[in-house]
Amino acid sequence: MFPMLWDVLPKYIEDWVDTSAIVRSLFGPGGAHGEIATFLLGISKDGMSIEPEGIVNINSGLIMITCFVFAGLSARMRATTSLLVGTIFVVAALTLFGLTNLAWLCVVAMAIFSAGEMLASPKFSEFLGNIAPPDKKAMWIGFSQAPILIGATIEGKVGPQLYHIWSDKDVLAREMLVSKGMAASQVGINVLPDGEAFHKLVVFTGETPEALTRMLYQSNHIGATWYFFAAIGLVSAAMIWAYGRWIRKLADSERRAEEAGRTEIIESSKPS
Repeated sequence: MFPMLWDVLPKYIEDWVDTSAIVRSLFGPGGAHGEIATFLLGISKDGMSIEPEGIVNINSGLIMITCFVFAGLSARMRATTSLLVGTIFVVAALTLFGLTNLAWLCVVAMAIFSAGEMLASPKFSEFLGNIAPPDKKAMWIGFSQAPILIGATIEGKVGPQLYHIWSDKDVLAREMLVSKGMAASQVGINVLPDGEAFHKLVVFTGETPEALTRMLYQSNHIGATWYFFAAIGLVSAAMIWAYGRWIRKLADSERRAEEAGRTEIIESSKPS
């Protein structure tokens, strides 16, 4: 789930999210022109919108500013509880990305995602370090990166491909061009280069880019890519919950066995 932040989200924001709403809310209809605001928020050169990397950078900014808060919260939880809560937060964020393309709600989704990452990711390494044999802690933590490598590799192929199938604005614009009467031979990738289909749709229909974006978004399942990975997160959360219950029962049974053993020793040591 985490690699989607860099593989899919920037393209999603570029295609579907009107970040100019954020700029107008913060700086008024004239946009932002100060160098500090432009740098910190990732505002475009014309000062009227926020670039995709500006939204993505909310993640790193929140981690730098609030990581100690979430570290304190996580320290109050069991390792599996912190992992579970963090995973649920990430699932909620992915679902919110899929539900809406409103700019401010995307900011909220990014904040929720960041909170989930701070609760889940560090606790995973801590948990492995706690259960690893004393002489093999470094090896266990090192090998813990293997699932991350595998997951990132698979997501790097699957995520962009699913986005291309379900959510790519260029692909959907080509389909709409055909539905509006343009010959299919005129919208092929060899005739109409990648990335130019939406502009062609604007010229062909005479509609505004905003109206066509809204039409494409409402008539297609744009959020399907996010829901797919949110479902994977739900399965992961269920497995973490089941593992947490199992390991808790195991610890309780071991504790009861130790208490029974101590009681037996005390009873046997009493004079008859």
